[in-house]
Parts: sequence; C-alpha cells; structure tokens
Amino acid sequence: MTESKQEMPTGEGDGHERGADIVRFDVVLRAMGERVVVDHGYALFGAIARATGDDLHGAWWLAVAGLRGVSRSKGELGLSTPGSELRLRVTQDRVAWATQLAGRELSVRGDLVRLGVSQTFTLRPSRTLRARVVTTKVHGDVRDAEVFRKALTERVRELGVRLAEPGVRGARLELGERRVVRVSEELVVGYQVTLYDLSDADSLKVLYAGVGGRRRFGCGVFMAPASEGF
Repeated sequence: MTESKQEMPTGEGDGHERGADIVRFDVVLRAMGERVVVDHGYALFGAIARATGDDLHGAWWLAVAGLRGVSRSKGELGLSTPGSELRLRVTQDRVAWATQLAGRELSVRGDLVRLGVSQTFTLRPSRTLRARVVTTKVHGDVRDAEVFRKALTERVRELGVRLAEPGVRGARLELGERRVVRVSEELVVGYQVTLYDLSDADSLKVLYAGVGGRRRFGCGVFMAPASEGF
C-alpha cells in the first residue's frame, strides 16, 4: 500500500483527529449477500484488512460507515436488495485503495459479503447530519446521557464547529437512542447523534473528521439523514 503524503492530524487517542480541513470522499460499493449482524463494525473492519492485506489499525484516513441493508428480526441486516452497499470515507489519495475492493469477498463473522462495482462521491454540506452511533471518552458514567452530552459537546467544539448557546446562534446537538457496539471482546456504549442548523463550513468539518472515536468500526460517521439507511 502506498504511504500517504499527508501527515496524521494531531489529536487524542480516542480518535479526535483534527482533520476537519482534510477533504474526504465516500466510496460506495454494491454489497451482495444473505445477511450480516447489525453490530458488524469491528468484524467488517477486520474483513477489509484481511481482503486488502493491509495493517489498518493506524489508518486515520479511513472511516467505515458500515453495511447498508434491510433490517430483519434477531438483529440482522439483509443484503439482497439493490440498495445494499458498503460505504467507506477516505482521503483523496486513498480513493484508489478503496475502489480496489470491488469484486472482493468479505467474511464478516462467518457471513459472506460480495462487493460489486464502486462509485465515488464528493461530500456535500447539509444543515442536518446524523450518525447511527457515536462513542467518546467521558468523565463519569457513559450511560448518563448528560455526561455523554457534555463530553460530546467538547468533541464537536474541538472541530471548530459553533454550537448554539444563550445569545449565540449555532448548531444544535441532539442525542437519540443509546446503543452498545462490540469492539473485540469489549462492549462500548454510545448514542445516536443528530446535529441541526449547521453552516456549510461546519457541516463539512463534521463530515470530513467525524466525531469521537472508533470511526474505522462504524462509529462517529455522519451523513445527511436521507442517505443513512443502516
């Protein structure tokens, strides 16, 4: 794999890279298969690393939005519909790396996923952005929504995003459902997060850098709600 010419942005080990000014692109590949589990982020990352033969644990330039499919019972996603896809968010110099996955097969916790043709999309600003799940370090009990909100507010402001406060116009942050994701043998608590009333510049900061950690495992990757179907 060709080494990136870009330097890794500085930031916390939790994944808060200050890369909000580094342009990203979405590479979307058709995904075909019978099913995968809904909580597939960590296993999917491992499957991609095996398929490419690359050590991706330090790949700050990669965010894996996850597999999109049709929800089934028992915590499964069906991948038999035309809209089933894998979405990867990468820096410009890694687009070719992502598109090489077209035609590969991934084994995700024992379920086979075949990847088809790829399309590359420029990220465009949206006043509303949503992430299925966001995780971050907190001081206190992460199961307390207000504790998590305080930590998340700090993360968003670190990106340079202006948030609304008394007498100041800005974006609004809303927590949704609390969710638990498996990372190796660890269960990690996070929340669905929606940001409203973003300026174009702030929207791109969130899209480019994401919020919180574990973005290679599907956490903290934001999209306009209309494009988020997983």
